[in-house]
Amino acid sequence: MFAFLLSAVLTGICYLFTNQIVSAFLMDTTAFGYAVHFSRILLTTSFLFGVFYVLTNALQAMGAGAAALVINVSRQGIIFIPALFILKAVMGMTGLVWVQPVADIVSWVIA
Repeated sequence: MFAFLLSAVLTGICYLFTNQIVSAFLMDTTAFGYAVHFSRILLTTSFLFGVFYVLTNALQAMGAGAAALVINVSRQGIIFIPALFILKAVMGMTGLVWVQPVADIVSWVIA
């Protein structure tokens, strides 16, 4: 519960201050709007990270290292790579940004 609450609070703070965070790294006004929009898309599943990592660490602690490995690899590989091609074909450039949230949700459900 603590991991979920902490993730939710930090995600909320990042969401509220997205413009300021992006402006610290990007000065190009043309790209600024895209960066803010894409950052907010990526933040849609950030509140799940705390629970995700608690679950994968719990699996490792219970001796289910193989299951924890599959879940971690699925987030950045097994689910992520096919989702890249599918969402790019369906949604274009915006689909590429939605790949990470989709992979996060599917991996979270698996965990």
